[in-house]
Amino acid sequence: MLNHDAPAHPEASSPELRLARPYPLAAVSLAPSINPDDSAPPASAASDPFRGVRVIDPASGEKLPVRDVLPPTLDSRGKPIPTAVGVPALIETTKPGITRLVTLTSAVGFAMTALGRPWLSKGDLIIAAVGCLVGTALSSSGANTLNQVMERTRDARMDRTRTRPLPSGRTSVRSTAWFGIACGVAGLLVLWVACGFFAMVVSLLCLVSYLAWYTPLKPATPIATFVGGIPGALPPLIGAVAASARPGTQAFLEPAGWSLFVLMFVWQIPHFLAIAWMYREDYAKGGYAVLPVVDVKGHWTALTVAFWTLALLPATLLPGLALPNLLGWPYLLIALVSTVAFMTQAFRLVRTPERTAARRVFFGSILHLPVLLGAMVIEAAIRVAIQAQSAQP
Repeated sequence: MLNHDAPAHPEASSPELRLARPYPLAAVSLAPSINPDDSAPPASAASDPFRGVRVIDPASGEKLPVRDVLPPTLDSRGKPIPTAVGVPALIETTKPGITRLVTLTSAVGFAMTALGRPWLSKGDLIIAAVGCLVGTALSSSGANTLNQVMERTRDARMDRTRTRPLPSGRTSVRSTAWFGIACGVAGLLVLWVACGFFAMVVSLLCLVSYLAWYTPLKPATPIATFVGGIPGALPPLIGAVAASARPGTQAFLEPAGWSLFVLMFVWQIPHFLAIAWMYREDYAKGGYAVLPVVDVKGHWTALTVAFWTLALLPATLLPGLALPNLLGWPYLLIALVSTVAFMTQAFRLVRTPERTAARRVFFGSILHLPVLLGAMVIEAAIRVAIQAQSAQP
């Protein structure tokens, strides 16, 4: 049993646990809340009730610290190590967080185009909208899964990715590859049937550029970051083409799609470089030639982040200029203020090129984008509602 009256110095008197079964399993069942992360600093006696606790091996009688016998439960970032197998593990390979973001940006492209045109019936609108969301999500899932198949060896070298399903052996390469192919093909078919051939073509371009261009370039050159901006910026164009009333290839000319493409492309550069800076040692282990790995001192990386954050200012204002019937000064004001606030984090990185500053840029980027997209859709919806109300007799 645990002696909670043990002195602060465990060397003087250490409480013991005598286990009648193999100690790792018993220790886990008795102390499920312990953080055994080797990289974490040792807890103080006041905050760690298991400090100094020893486990007695029933075979050898040796006294071992509890933390030495617990299997790791946290990854290098302090997050619980996934243990799912089977279908949940396959779903994990789709990178659900990234898939949600991709689907969201496609939905914004759809909404900004759909709000600017009449629809013959609500049924047509619903079919196109649902098809766009489902098709984009499936297509993105397939791309992410196949990307993990291609990068499984490098993922196994990196602390932040070695617990993914393939490196950790929780799913097989064969089943994962077929799952990724099935998701990708299903997504393309859904887009073709529900939204038309040209929406499917944009999604196919997204898949090809991600898997055939970006993924192979990542270990070769820092330019891969900019190539990767293409598939990352195409989802809004999928949505815009899916909602377009223009005939044939003219659907590719939707201003909402291209203005959002530019915004997403520019936004990704400081966002990804901040991530790469935060995990530069990990990317080096994986053999990726990202700029923060190649740029040892970090000065060029910081300047690149600052340059693209400056470019983000006209990019965020572009949708307001391209869609004057849907967006006006409310969106432009929010875009201006939020982008200037984001820029201050980038310039701090130039002054102090450190991981803490890069972390602020990263969090600034993930706050900035939802603010822009939300302001955009809300103002457009309000304007359309007011126009519809004023048009009624």
